[in-house]
Amino acid sequence: MKKLIKHITSPEFLRGAPSFKKYLPPQEAQYETNPRKFHPDIKSALEGSGIKSLYSHQSEALDAFHKGLNPLIVTPTASGKSLVYQLAIMEELQRDSEAHGLLIFPLKALEQDQYQRLQELLKLSGLEDRCSAAIFDGDTSRLDRDRLRANHPNLMLTNPDMLHYGILSGHRSWASFFKKLRFIVIDELHIYRGIFGSHVLQVLRRLGRICRFYESNPRWIAGSATIGNPLELAQELTGEDFKLIERSGAPTSGRHFLFLNPVDSPYTLASRLLPEIIHKGYKTIAFTKSRRATELLHRWILDSHPKLEKKLSSYRAGFLPEERRDIENRLLSDKLSGVISTSALELGMDIGGIDVCLQLGYPGTISQMMQRAGRAGRGKRDSLMILIAGEDALDQYFMRNPEELFLRPSEAAIVDGTNQEILSSHLVCAAAEIPLAEKEAYLTPEARKQIPPLITDRLLIPGAGGRRWFPGTPRPHSRINLRSMGTSYSIHDSQDGQQIGSIGEARVWTECHPQAIYMHRARQYLVEKLDDAARVVYATPTELDYYTQTQGEKETEILSRLRDIETGCGSAIEGELKVTSRVTGFQKRRLHSGELISTHELDGPPQILVTRGFWMEMDDELQEKIEERRYHYMGSLHAVEHALISVFPLEVMCDRGDIGGISFTYHPQVNGPAVFIYDAYPGGLGISRRAFERLSGLIGRTLSLVQACPCEEGCPSCIHSPRCGAGNRPLDKFGSIFVLQQLLAKV
Repeated sequence: MKKLIKHITSPEFLRGAPSFKKYLPPQEAQYETNPRKFHPDIKSALEGSGIKSLYSHQSEALDAFHKGLNPLIVTPTASGKSLVYQLAIMEELQRDSEAHGLLIFPLKALEQDQYQRLQELLKLSGLEDRCSAAIFDGDTSRLDRDRLRANHPNLMLTNPDMLHYGILSGHRSWASFFKKLRFIVIDELHIYRGIFGSHVLQVLRRLGRICRFYESNPRWIAGSATIGNPLELAQELTGEDFKLIERSGAPTSGRHFLFLNPVDSPYTLASRLLPEIIHKGYKTIAFTKSRRATELLHRWILDSHPKLEKKLSSYRAGFLPEERRDIENRLLSDKLSGVISTSALELGMDIGGIDVCLQLGYPGTISQMMQRAGRAGRGKRDSLMILIAGEDALDQYFMRNPEELFLRPSEAAIVDGTNQEILSSHLVCAAAEIPLAEKEAYLTPEARKQIPPLITDRLLIPGAGGRRWFPGTPRPHSRINLRSMGTSYSIHDSQDGQQIGSIGEARVWTECHPQAIYMHRARQYLVEKLDDAARVVYATPTELDYYTQTQGEKETEILSRLRDIETGCGSAIEGELKVTSRVTGFQKRRLHSGELISTHELDGPPQILVTRGFWMEMDDELQEKIEERRYHYMGSLHAVEHALISVFPLEVMCDRGDIGGISFTYHPQVNGPAVFIYDAYPGGLGISRRAFERLSGLIGRTLSLVQACPCEEGCPSCIHSPRCGAGNRPLDKFGSIFVLQQLLAKV
């Protein structure tokens, strides 16, 4: 590994890119002090798997489980969290071969991975003939689904989506399973945040309600990567208390960290670096920030290294199930030497020994960066994590302060159990499962507030006495997409009609508008038609030297004011907002250089978002002060908006795309200038609310970031935004510094 690092950090290879290096030495294992006594068959299974003793955290978690507690194991990737629930399961099945367990994973690939491991342990322990395990998800055939409903397995592996659609919705077919349900496993807990986490919270609360209906009281076992608030998150998601175990006893190999700040495009450097690492014999995973970046990088590398076509693949959401499974199997069998992925491969599924993890851009949170870094490491062999900085503000912040990535605590994950749109839709599903009753614990005060409007909309129907509520619509479960708001569109090849992939409703006009270039596994498709009624995108294969990028416009309306605080130049208010946005055009940009070729008009439909956010109203004197200093008034406010959004992930665990913003020199409801920041999801997810509570810290960090940037007039490292619908015009860096200083005076 040292030879590789020396080679790729040589002046000839890096071509002037500054670098930072850090080495974290290996750590020895910490084993349990008093080896526990397992049933001989379980002991034999452990020995057959090469496990002679448990790590200290595994033993501590099992002790908690045996004491009647719900263990929450928060330790690094590959530290053996899965073995805890596997052993708890086998011990329970040895005592009662009719016991049932429900294992919930966020991704199908994780289900497949854990299913294979469970099958192996059941076989080694001699339980295979008496106990069964099965996967029940969207890939399970209809015949197998019917078979599983008729003959319930002891262990059911599923995901939140199928738990919602196929199990809770028809729970009476699973009655005997629920009656004997002894434990629930929820793995990769840190994934359940934002929109997905807020939906999963409601699904798990409904699961608890079904368990109470069948008078079962299952215990919970949860696992998570390191985050800032694991106990709070677990309790909020499930409504249960947990015992936190976070001191890992697992050994770690030595880990090299290399941060590179390229003088040219990070993708240019990655296009040279990734093939070089593969040619040196190292198995590599490269993480990008977006689907488009994944496909573009894959295309660029294959254009210059066509011999890597069978050794390198892209991987992202939107691929068909059979494509994903094929890539996962080829990685595991070492038929692939490299993969370029979005966050879809950062979880703990087994994809074979990875030597090098390459991250194109800081992913947004320290927790996510370290989770990805943990994907690399083969036994005692050193691993390497390379972070290639982009021009983004946070990337450059950490290039100037690299040690902060190792000193800062992990961020807190946020879910919102009060989002009205999400809560209301799940209340209707709960009523369809079991009619809602006036005094049941499931109906929280916030849930009770949603019942009258649901009755008005005929989504709930009150019973004769007015103390029970029934569903007013058939199959309400099918109307919910747990992973996004809105429905999905399927993308089809217009030549043969075959489905290429899928895309969410919120992204369809930004990525699949007419004349857009859609990329799939390094192939280009030109979008010919968007059929909104059928929810289908038609595209044809093409070979063009450009990609497309949309532009748009937004306006906002204040619906309510909830609380406010004084700032040095006005006030900051939290409340409810209505944001209307439209795609108004798109640009064609050169495939390899990003050079602007042309701009074209589009007339996209208005997208209306009612959400939560906050806004800063400015005093009348601010404009006069700004113009006295010859700063650009609108440019200063616009730059403050961009810079605040870029710093959000330092204060709140979120992606930059989870937040939206808009600024005005005059807003009619404010009767003056204002900068708006809001959650980019209907009803809000609590992100801007948490930031509002830390507003002084957010503004202070933003001011420090902009001041520290060495550019003269503003750049992507401080005030430019890659998502700006106005093309980053106008912007005034020094005007934004002045405004931030004024805001901070009293916050």
